[in-house]
Amino acid sequence: MKRQKIAICWFVLCVVALGCGSEANEYTSTFSAGGSTIGGSDATSSTDGGSPPLGGGGSGGFGGAGGDEASPCAGYFHSDAIWCQSVENQPLAPQSAEATAATGDWGMGKFQIDFSIVLTTLDENNPGAMKTFQETGDFFFPDCDHTPVPFPLSGSSLEAETGWDCMGGGDCHAVIMDEQSGFLYEQWRAVNPGSENPYQGGCLRRFKPAITKGTLQSDIQCTTAIADGQPLWPMMLTPEEVLGDTIDHASRFILPNSKIAQHLFVYPATHSTYPTSLQMPALPYGAWLRLKWIDGQIDQWVQANKPGNVYLGRILRALRKHGMILSDGGNVALTWANDSNRSVKWGEVGIDSHSLIGNPPIMPTDFDWIIPPGVDPADFHTVPMTNDCKRIPLNE
Repeated sequence: MKRQKIAICWFVLCVVALGCGSEANEYTSTFSAGGSTIGGSDATSSTDGGSPPLGGGGSGGFGGAGGDEASPCAGYFHSDAIWCQSVENQPLAPQSAEATAATGDWGMGKFQIDFSIVLTTLDENNPGAMKTFQETGDFFFPDCDHTPVPFPLSGSSLEAETGWDCMGGGDCHAVIMDEQSGFLYEQWRAVNPGSENPYQGGCLRRFKPAITKGTLQSDIQCTTAIADGQPLWPMMLTPEEVLGDTIDHASRFILPNSKIAQHLFVYPATHSTYPTSLQMPALPYGAWLRLKWIDGQIDQWVQANKPGNVYLGRILRALRKHGMILSDGGNVALTWANDSNRSVKWGEVGIDSHSLIGNPPIMPTDFDWIIPPGVDPADFHTVPMTNDCKRIPLNE
């Protein structure tokens, strides 16, 4: 969807409390606190001795990043990354029930799944070629990075396309994990990188997921290729994860702008947008929801709607254990990985775009809005957008 550039202040106070300055070959940013406290606290920072973890421990590793390579979350992220935490025992956000009730329903009234975004991995067998791009009106400074992007020599595609050219006029996200450099590249509206060099490109963000403390690095306060400021990859469910019963991270979900709290966000989001318009109590960008259902309710719903589909039960249990995070504005509630370039297809696990549409329907009120791991409940609060992005873009 078309987004307006919003740069925001973040309440985490990472620089002061955690020393989240520049990582190797990355950049630094200036942080400012402030915001509207939920539930009456006047505190402006979050927790556990300062800042909530953007990841923790040492570096996870692949492609020369070094460090602990065991059991990466979502394929590449360290198990301590924020999206990889269990939220089963997290306390409720103040006004949780009121906010989920105010949401009413999902976009189009259905808990539907979008499979349009393609996750592309580059390795020594498919190294890709670096291409440069010319900034379009969808590139925002200093939020975005202007650095060459590797595109595969064969296979894969942009979002909702069959190749690497943006033919349908959509968002055309490019989501590319380069195993050799250890960088994740995510770009909004990459126009014709398959046939042009330089091509026309919107906001690009480059992440190094193996660096755990800096998983979000100093990107906070600014937009990315996605409205809420987080990377796409670590919240994209894949059919391999479902088949292997290894869903170890949160999912992402979206709501229409009219159902998102106006101009507000909460950690782990770093950003909001002007089109959001619902007054509080409402779910802001970054709201982390956890399915309320116990095992018996999950099994009963699966048996009533998709008898015998153990994979659907795995997904619902993952929505209880890891939850889902409000990450964008739009009409299709869930965004999971396209299977065109994957070793397992969604059909193999009996999942399609309507698999979570059933009777009774799964509603926002079937979820609790929870406080993220590492955040002190007394310090949990929304933050208004301020148009105050101060990051130093990565231009190399």
